[in-house]
Amino acid sequence: MYSSAVEDPTTWTVLFRLVSQESDPHLAESVVLLMIERVDAGSAMEWVDLLPADFQGLPRARLRDVMVRDGVLAGRHVAVDDVSGWTRWLQREVAGSSESQEVLSVLEASGATRRIRGLARERMIALRRRDRGH
Repeated sequence: MYSSAVEDPTTWTVLFRLVSQESDPHLAESVVLLMIERVDAGSAMEWVDLLPADFQGLPRARLRDVMVRDGVLAGRHVAVDDVSGWTRWLQREVAGSSESQEVLSVLEASGATRRIRGLARERMIALRRRDRGH
């Protein structure tokens, strides 16, 4: 039920209320993690605040990652020295969609997993082809 509601913005008000009443904090946390990727930062904090304090750590970290990801994808400069310290989730998200050759180069060389390094390499190749008009 929750997974289909997450995909339908018209249900988010009801979903918010249901999550606030959810007795299983693990289930509530999983819904909040999904919602963080779909709403603006202010709304995301409201979702995180629904959780008991001891279940807010991962969602707060994910929100920080989402904000960094969105900044990178919007073309904002990031300190490349920070890239190798990003979470695997953030590295994977950026490796597959970034336009920054500099960030992709760091991820290709020192991404946390083989998959991340491969995604960055594939993305760099795709960007080069696009830029050459192929």
